[in-house]
Amino acid sequence: MWELDRSHPGGVGFVIWVPENHLGPGRPAHFLFGARDVTWGDVATLRLRPDRRQQVGQLEALAAVCPYESAPAVFRGADVLHFIDNTSALYGVVKGSSPQVDSQRIISALHIAQIVGRFATWFSYVPSKSNISDLPSRGAIGEMCDILRRLDPTFSLEAAAVAVRFPDVAEGWEARGAERVRAARRV
Repeated sequence: MWELDRSHPGGVGFVIWVPENHLGPGRPAHFLFGARDVTWGDVATLRLRPDRRQQVGQLEALAAVCPYESAPAVFRGADVLHFIDNTSALYGVVKGSSPQVDSQRIISALHIAQIVGRFATWFSYVPSKSNISDLPSRGAIGEMCDILRRLDPTFSLEAAAVAVRFPDVAEGWEARGAERVRAARRV
């Protein structure tokens, strides 16, 4: 979500479905979610262009990497089906590139997370109206809870919340990303 004329102009959110036994024998299937406002300070930290009136593509790419940065244990070694409702961000993460330098850093962080976590992702399009991850990105947590409780009556907001972590794209990120990849390959 991006609305230029606000004190926190953006928001990212995600919803993760964790299948039964995925995190160990006897572990039930469950949902996880994350939601975070994007402040003007975050725009600077993420090295987005503050002069750009529209940041939707960049924030959609950011929202694509946030689950993997925020809950890495869930994805380690997994096959992942990841839905995105923005075609520009979808094409960028599938291609692994973007002509926009700030988007490219975020997309590269996603692929570094994939290498480090040794997970395979299939990205697919979902219309915005069918994308439950739009709800937490816009602060509609109650509406998201209502939907998830219809799918899983045991859903608990407190148990499902994940602190949203943004990828490291600050100055010198390339060297830190390369070191993460080298360390993962040594394991």
